[in-house]
Amino acid sequence: VAFGRKRKMTTQQIEELRERRKEGVLIKTLMADYNLSKASVYRYLGADDD
Repeated sequence: VAFGRKRKMTTQQIEELRERRKEGVLIKTLMADYNLSKASVYRYLGADDD
């Protein structure tokens, strides 16, 4: 049984987010582009794909 809310982003979008961060895109820019909070951006950057 899966608990919690479903992910807002697909696996492909998460990979794109990580690549953009590696290229030096600011967290603030990623927040605006993906409509996420700062905490969510860091969670997606740090989390392994389950």
